[in-house]
Amino acid sequence: MTNLKSISLLFVLMAVVASDLVAQEQTDQNSRLYKIDSVNIIAPREPTILVKEPYTESYSLLPSISTVNVPQIQKQGAVTLIDAMNYIPGGLTETRGRQVKQFFSVRGQKYPYPDYALNGIWQQEFEELPYFISASDIEKIEIVRSSAALLTGLSGIEGLINIKTREYNSPEASLELEYGSFNSLHSHLSGGSRIGSFAYAAGAGYDRTEGLEGMHSREAMATFYSRFSWDPSGKVNVLGSLYFLDGRRELTIAQPPADQKYLNMLQNFDPYWSLLSNVKLIYRPTANVSSELQVFYSYRNPKFNDEITSLSTSEKDIEWGLNFMQSVSFIKSNTLRVGGLYDHWLAPNGKRFYTGKECNTETFSGVLVDEQRIGRVTLDAGLRLTKTFLIDYAAFNIQGEGGAFKNVTPVSDEWEPALAQASLGASWNTGNSFSVNFNSALGQVKPREGTLDVNLNVPENEQG
Repeated sequence: MTNLKSISLLFVLMAVVASDLVAQEQTDQNSRLYKIDSVNIIAPREPTILVKEPYTESYSLLPSISTVNVPQIQKQGAVTLIDAMNYIPGGLTETRGRQVKQFFSVRGQKYPYPDYALNGIWQQEFEELPYFISASDIEKIEIVRSSAALLTGLSGIEGLINIKTREYNSPEASLELEYGSFNSLHSHLSGGSRIGSFAYAAGAGYDRTEGLEGMHSREAMATFYSRFSWDPSGKVNVLGSLYFLDGRRELTIAQPPADQKYLNMLQNFDPYWSLLSNVKLIYRPTANVSSELQVFYSYRNPKFNDEITSLSTSEKDIEWGLNFMQSVSFIKSNTLRVGGLYDHWLAPNGKRFYTGKECNTETFSGVLVDEQRIGRVTLDAGLRLTKTFLIDYAAFNIQGEGGAFKNVTPVSDEWEPALAQASLGASWNTGNSFSVNFNSALGQVKPREGTLDVNLNVPENEQG
């Protein structure tokens, strides 16, 4: 209350001084006009945000989170999600031109690569899509360069990339048209608005390129997305989003010094399409309690074609599941969050280098995170336990190569060892644009599913 009185008094004094100056100018035309500098009021971070948005990562983790927003995407002229992440500190983009065209990693981490989440919902299989996701459909990208990201998905030491699609709070529409070399075309139409308690957004785009002449590198992709938010009572909020893409891509002909077998390959993905959808239900009965349920369904079905042998293979995979998070603030200075995740992933015919081998898994995860505020200091601690049931799994590989394991018997009806991860952190905010943050992660790092060592044994979890 004292601070509010001080601020009010300050504004009164400012008003009095400004009034005197105006009166002085009116009575004396030769007097000068004095401009008063603006006053910056720095408010402490709102502690209730952890209740309003339960999946918000801990404050101590903020320095390891890089963000890319709409103005930055537009300044870069980014066309795809990968383009938009080009200037992330510590980021590295690998362009390969094969089944996964581009990989993105941070901190020099090479294999496994960061996991992806769409609107906060973890995606188990996403490696082919970042090159095709239109940057015009993105509101913000959050890159978490730490294994301490316990709340969004099941990311490991490689971190997590969370993609938030466009949203609008006032009427807005935009049209993008670009044409360039290699007969390249970029077009996108989007818009949205808010009407009372209902907000909506939608966008559609088409991109194509002929690629280098004679290099078998044509691409074409059409995308569509929609998103809505409905807050009927202030206590209940319903959000939903849908993303669809359909197109084709030729795999560019390899050049020396590539192996001879690659020089003679003519392959393509046609069609190449995916459907990603999710719905969120948020309930806030009081200012100190909130519950959030996320239900998601993804269907990805790229068809891989060999133009030399005329063989075609569907690399379809389906993923569905739910997340739940309960956030409670028993006392004003403490917030406790407890949640769970279930994810069912099915690739009937395998994918990429393990095509022909069915993969069917169920993943269960539980997480507990607590934050305590003591003045300007925030302390946080979190624990996540994960366990996967292999209904049928045969994606064995060594560094992404699975050719030697085509005849290996799949693992069936078997639990993987439980995986535990924990984090500890502290944050001190002086309130003067200066803060000190500390975060540490410990536990186990699981090797990529299907990985074998040189003795064809499954590696043990790494301790960290």
